[in-house]
Amino acid sequence: MSCKTPVSWEVLVDWWAGDLEDARASEVEEHLLGCDACSLVASRVAATAETLRTMVPPVVRPEKLQGLARAGVRIVERTRSTRVTPTTSTSQRTPTSRCTCSGASPSTPAPGSR
Repeated sequence: MSCKTPVSWEVLVDWWAGDLEDARASEVEEHLLGCDACSLVASRVAATAETLRTMVPPVVRPEKLQGLARAGVRIVERTRSTRVTPTTSTSQRTPTSRCTCSGASPSTPAPGSR
């Protein structure tokens, strides 16, 4: 199984993340419908993304958080305990935090899988 015009991994990642413009996303989806080789690679992209999603807490840019808040998504910032490394004194502690957005779900389907 091979493809004469394979879709690159980078484009498939952008497609899966919803970062392609509509016209390009449509081209990719049309190609995937007729190409078993690229569909297999797209499945690997999805599996990799889903695995990472379960292992790494989300990091969201401030402007994206603001946009989500404007769209009505409730955002909760959770502060973890203060982290201390062996080389820092107690006056150099850095708090760590994690944001979670209600309404966002790890089970959100990839574009084109609807």
